[in-house]
Amino acid sequence: YHKSLDLINKLLAKKKDNRLGAQNGIEEILLHPFFADLDIELLKQAGKSYAKAIELNENQVRSVINKFNIDWD
Repeated sequence: YHKSLDLINKLLAKKKDNRLGAQNGIEEILLHPFFADLDIELLKQAGKSYAKAIELNENQVRSVINKFNIDWD
């Protein structure tokens, strides 16, 4: 509980320069103890698979739009 509260407080610091991640971005945020048990590499791999699935779906939608000459304007 205290790790999550600390993370939220640091992300929402009033002064922009004092916010967690303001100096070193996501790398700084991921070093926070809240994320200590998180397998970042596993998440990166899952994210790549998810992004690929989204790209495939977008391509399928474009294919249907082109095939049936659908005008979205």
